[in-house]
Order: sequence, then C-alpha cells, then structure tokens
Amino acid sequence: MKTFRNDHLYAEDHLAGFEAVTVLLENGEEACLNVAREVRIPSDPDKMIEAARRAPARLAFWAYQSERAFTSLRKAEREANRVEGYTYQVYRRMYENEGETPTEGMIRAALDQDPKVRKVRIAVSSRKSEYGVLRSMRDVMEHRAWMLRALLQHRET
Repeated sequence: MKTFRNDHLYAEDHLAGFEAVTVLLENGEEACLNVAREVRIPSDPDKMIEAARRAPARLAFWAYQSERAFTSLRKAEREANRVEGYTYQVYRRMYENEGETPTEGMIRAALDQDPKVRKVRIAVSSRKSEYGVLRSMRDVMEHRAWMLRALLQHRET
C-alpha cells in the first residue's frame, strides 16, 4: 500500500478493492469490466496512440451506460412515488374505516413497514448506487481521454 508522510493514503489506495464494474448490457448480458484495465494509460508511445484512438469509443460506451443507469434510476423513482402514493391512500382509508383519525406519522410508520414500499425503496437505492458507479466511470474515462491528448501533445513538442 502506497503511503506518504503521516500515513495518509493515496486515492488509488482506496480503489484497491474496487476491481471490476458489472454492466448490464442492452441485450441482457452482464459484462464484468476490469477497472484498472479500463483506466490504464500505457507508457509505450505506440500503445498510447492506439489508446487515444480508442478513447472516444470507450468514453461513448461509459457515457451511454451512465445515461441508461440514470434513466433506470428515474424510472425506479417514479415507480416508488406511485407505490408510496397508492399505499399511503390505502393506509389512510384503512385507519378511517376503523374509526380513527390517522396522523401523518401513523401513515408514514405503516408505509415504512409495508413490503411493497420497502421493495421499491430498495430498488431506488440500488439504482442510485449503479448510476453513481457508472457516472464515475464516465468521468474517469473523460479524464483519461484528456490525459491521453495532453501526453501525446507533450510528446510531439
């Protein structure tokens, strides 16, 4: 593990356990991609040129996956809002039919325990996590493309 004075870690040390990203492709297949391989910048000049040539396609891939994840997140949020809204009304009516005047807290407590509501909330949380990872990969690939351009430009001067 790389450290510097005062035993602080480098950022890449935190990524040590973050070895792969699994992406669900449009055709339904899962692709497990090695993060280190995706972000590597070769030191060999010929390989660096080839990496620069491929950088736009790789960036496009990650940008597309990020947008798909964002769309999936928004869809999960809409479904969660729909399920929570419907279930809220069910519990409100249930309390009223029992002769009680439901408070917001009573209904919210019932919602928090409802299996359907919990399921959609977990789905939203999962989609947020997926989107965060894919957005980060997109950003890393954008930075990688910039670095490749800068290195090649510096090499030419």
